[in-house]
Amino acid sequence: PFLIINEAEDFIKQAINNNMNLPTIYLVFTEADINNYTKLKNNISSYFNQEIIDNRFNTINSNNKLKIYISNKKHEEFISNITNEIDKMIPALFFIDPFKWKIPFDLNKKIFEKYNNVEIIYNLMTEELSRFIESEKIENAVKLLFGLDDITDLINKIKGTADKERIDIITKYYRNQLENAGAKHTLNFDIQRENGHFKMSLIYATKNKNGFDSMKEVLNLLSSKNTNQFVYLIDKHINQECLELYPKDEIIITELASYIYDNYKSKHVKSKEVKEKVKEHPYIPSKYFTKAMNILYDTHKIYSVIKFDGAIAKKHSYPDDSIITFK
Repeated sequence: PFLIINEAEDFIKQAINNNMNLPTIYLVFTEADINNYTKLKNNISSYFNQEIIDNRFNTINSNNKLKIYISNKKHEEFISNITNEIDKMIPALFFIDPFKWKIPFDLNKKIFEKYNNVEIIYNLMTEELSRFIESEKIENAVKLLFGLDDITDLINKIKGTADKERIDIITKYYRNQLENAGAKHTLNFDIQRENGHFKMSLIYATKNKNGFDSMKEVLNLLSSKNTNQFVYLIDKHINQECLELYPKDEIIITELASYIYDNYKSKHVKSKEVKEKVKEHPYIPSKYFTKAMNILYDTHKIYSVIKFDGAIAKKHSYPDDSIITFK
């Protein structure tokens, strides 16, 4: 919560300094455990040197742009109240960090069925799932977690697998469930213990490809080694987490160039349409669009870039008001 509060405060300050039209930021923290809830409430009160009142939005920032609401409720009750009572949702991010696997998948489904401008990050405890998912003792919990009446298909997919392959199947299955529930774009990135064992997976889902593209770019900025996997690794030398995601830039750019050409070979298409398609790539952000297009241009896979007024676009430029012809 305090990381989120600090980011919100910093953003508000930047927005004010740059004369941005800033909407109000609402932060809602739900904590079912009464001890954790009390500690959180007291810490926020102490941090801002003001009383935090339960179950209402407390205005924090002197510019009235930050409001904080804390609630001693279960996530299930909180989400159900929202979906039952709020028809139109402002842009919202739900970070769901459950204890074990007790939160029903149907809550995710309700969110995506009702709202278009929402994002979810779900902390999936894959280490325990991988170990115990085939046990009959947790069968009902797994059904609840994945929103399934029958988990036979899931169990059959993981039989005979181990370690990372097993976890990849579990996270992919959960992502597929989110997509079936209405999410259009999903990502997952995995957190790994020092000993190499995978601990958990953060699952991201949204309907908005711009939000999806932004998340890809954030993760890309944190990448460090040659891998296209979404993995947090513990640096064994300085004991700090290091996020590894993508190959180095030249590998990414080549891969994105192939993705673009595979989609538009022998076609005439607006440049803006190509840019929007790139945002849908499963893990490469659109910031590499121009460099990928330059590869296609320099290897003569782009025949021409003609602006709407008939002028030839400047070399290595692909303005929105242009038509690109691919060989």
